[in-house]
Amino acid sequence: MIKWGSLFSSEYVNALYNAVWANLMGDFRFVCLTDDDSGFVGGIESFPIPDIGCSPQMWRLGAWPKLGVFLADLHGLTGRALFVDLDTFICGDLTQFMDHPRSFIGIDVWNNWRPIRVDKPEDESLGTGLFAFNLEEHTQIVERFQADPQVAFDAADIEQVWVEEHASSMEYWPVD
Repeated sequence: MIKWGSLFSSEYVNALYNAVWANLMGDFRFVCLTDDDSGFVGGIESFPIPDIGCSPQMWRLGAWPKLGVFLADLHGLTGRALFVDLDTFICGDLTQFMDHPRSFIGIDVWNNWRPIRVDKPEDESLGTGLFAFNLEEHTQIVERFQADPQVAFDAADIEQVWVEEHASSMEYWPVD
């Protein structure tokens, strides 16, 4: 997860940590990329949000800094990652999300929630509020962004459109 600025307090991070702890079987590390880790409860690991070249406008509009999770070396983290947005409620077992065999899997917002892209009616569109991926396997997403961040920002309305267009072997969570 990523927390920056003042929109979400440490209480959101703590609540999400507690929900994950109660709903994920087995060992895991709970990591928050942040500009301020004050108020975090024990068990939450925090690291600085990587600088991937986001302009102030990119920090304000969309979640472009989220692309930093795709860096080849994200603070030495390895293995399987489940990214969960801070405004997400956990209502049940998360184990199946971590154990899913696909290299990258995310939310299909068109068929499960609301349409994001009007240019893709009745089609699938990725939502990055909850996605699982193998760290170090999708570095092209952030590398292509870093090649020219402004062009990426102008080409994709929000970061999840960029991820959808540049992820390899992406699939969507089954509705069940």
